[in-house]
Amino acid sequence: MTEEMETAAVPTTVRMLGIVGIALLALTGCGAGEAEEDAGEQDAGQEDVDPDGAEDQGDEPDEIAEDGADEEPEDETEAEAGDAPAIEEIEADLWRAMEEAESVVLDAEVPAGAEEVEADIDAEEGADTIVQHYSGQMDGSALTLREEAGGASAEYISFDDGTYLRGEDELAAVARQFPGEIDEDELAGEFEGKWVDYSQIFPEGFTVDEWMADFRGSLEEAGGFGELEAEADTRDGEDVWIYTDDRREIVVRAGDDPVLLSVYADNDGDVFDVRFSDWDEAAEPERPADEDILTVDDMEDILS
Repeated sequence: MTEEMETAAVPTTVRMLGIVGIALLALTGCGAGEAEEDAGEQDAGQEDVDPDGAEDQGDEPDEIAEDGADEEPEDETEAEAGDAPAIEEIEADLWRAMEEAESVVLDAEVPAGAEEVEADIDAEEGADTIVQHYSGQMDGSALTLREEAGGASAEYISFDDGTYLRGEDELAAVARQFPGEIDEDELAGEFEGKWVDYSQIFPEGFTVDEWMADFRGSLEEAGGFGELEAEADTRDGEDVWIYTDDRREIVVRAGDDPVLLSVYADNDGDVFDVRFSDWDEAAEPERPADEDILTVDDMEDILS
């Protein structure tokens, strides 16, 4: 096999991986600077309050206490049955529950034309959206990752000791790299049902844990969730808490162990849509049989 042909073992679809965490940098409504500015305005307002001002206003402190005796404390009102807590009240529990989860299904759609994405992938011209699908163990010990952009697609299965690319996707990628030189129909039987060993290319495999860490880091770097309106609802028969502003909707499973169910944001027409399901019940890939694994040497024999 020629030196040029050897590069076919690393298809262009490989470079499409890992973009969701980068793209989600745009999810937050206000940056850290805006958050600090808002906090500063609140502090300035407090500085103008005279602690003895109640007496200046003509009311004795005891009278003020009596006037508010029949009013429910704000915290108690928020905690009434059926009400959704403010997102800052559940944020710690939210991250804890997701960190402790063993498996999940994650589906994400992000714009291929976003500046955050263009620098990290080489999606085919004309691809408007990049689609990612994860299913399996959060730590990547048994995980499926599928990604699509334009006419390109790649499906990987990752385990503790190896990562493999679906044979049909490898053949399609090689054919795209060398148009007119590869007869896909002739070689289809060599790749169908096979898995190409990518363990040396991706020695660490893939994990949802890393995706979540990138997402959380990006969110916190940009100032956190920010101010969101909260409401309780039921979706698909499940109790949820919904948090929204003028361009975001975050849906959380209600209860003592809240987890994200979806995150949607529209940044001037760039839509980010991420959905989570099957927490701790996600389907895992089957480990390929030895006879169904293609090594680099096997690829060289087939393509030479």
